Amino acid sequence: MHVGAIFLLAGRACGPGLSLSSDRLSGQHRSIGRVNGLGRFTIQVYSSSVANIETHIEGSEKLICIFGRWPSFHDAEVVDLNLWRGDSMTDRSHPRFPVLTAKIHLWELTDEIDARGYYVLRNHTLATLRFHDVLDLKIAGFSNQNVIFGLAIGSQEFSEGPWKRSFAVDFESVAEFGATFRCSRIEVVDALPWT
Repeated sequence: MHVGAIFLLAGRACGPGLSLSSDRLSGQHRSIGRVNGLGRFTIQVYSSSVANIETHIEGSEKLICIFGRWPSFHDAEVVDLNLWRGDSMTDRSHPRFPVLTAKIHLWELTDEIDARGYYVLRNHTLATLRFHDVLDLKIAGFSNQNVIFGLAIGSQEFSEGPWKRSFAVDFESVAEFGATFRCSRIEVVDALPWT
């Protein structure tokens, strides 16, 4: 059911005509609310969005140097998506699971208006993000235009097992393209000027 604009930021939902109550359940944040009398709904954010998630992402300073903070990736476009199956025959203590590499065109939206009446966009950047040991991958609608609403990343730490941390990643869909998965590590490979 499409209910209009609902925004998820840092584990909180806000939008027109929205009322919420929330609680924590087994590593997930659950918010239950009502939208303009359309009924109840549940929003779940895996382990809630972690404040300062960039501190857990290798090479995040490459984007922070450009934007002054970790970007939201709002209205960014995934221009290239590459999957590698991994390697089950390895000397490591656990197999290397699939790796997903995404090239994303993003920019900074300013509050300035140009002569044509459009918002001024600056710092056009092509960022390459690599996600290691990908599990539970779901991809839909990849086409010639893959705009995303944002890139939501949640995190969970482990005291045992081969992974110290697990990330839940959501390329939030605007139209057709979207992807969700879990991974053990995220890195910003590069952040280059978009030309």
